[in-house]
Amino acid sequence: MPSLFKTIGAVLCLIFALSFAAPKAHADYIYTVSVGSEQFSFIEPTIASSGFVDSGLTDISDSTATAFQWNSAASAFCFGLSFPGDACVGIANVGGGQSINFFPAGSFLAVGTYTDVEFGAVTVNIAQTGVPEPSSLLLLGSGVGALFGAVRRKLKV
Repeated sequence: MPSLFKTIGAVLCLIFALSFAAPKAHADYIYTVSVGSEQFSFIEPTIASSGFVDSGLTDISDSTATAFQWNSAASAFCFGLSFPGDACVGIANVGGGQSINFFPAGSFLAVGTYTDVEFGAVTVNIAQTGVPEPSSLLLLGSGVGALFGAVRRKLKV
C-alpha cells in the first residue's frame, strides 16, 4: 500500500511540474481588407496598433494590392500622408496606384470590422483564428490515465 501512495504522489508531482512548463497556445489574427470589389487578406500573430505588410497577401477576389500599411493613432501617417485626428490605411497598387483612407482614431486595436470615414469604400475586418488545444491537456490526461492504471493494478494484487 505505501508504494501506491508513492506512485500517486509521483504522478501528482509530475502533473504539478508540467503545469508550469506547459506551452502557451495562441491564436493568429486574420486581417481581411475590402476595397470596392477587390479583397485580400493576411495573417498577423498579434493585433498591432500599426504595421506594414508587403508579403504574404492572399488574393481573395482579383486584388492587385502589393503592400498594406495601417496606423491607429490620431493624425497617423500611411505612405507619407495623414489627416488631422484620423487613423489611416494605405494600400499600394490597387488599381495601379496608392489608396490612402482614413478611419476613426483608435481603429484596428481589437477584433472587429472597421470602415473608412470618407466614402465607406475600404473595410478592414480583423478576426481571430481558433486557439489550438495545448498539449498540456494531453500530458494531464496521460498522467491521470497512468494513475488509474497503477491504482487498478495494485487493487488486483
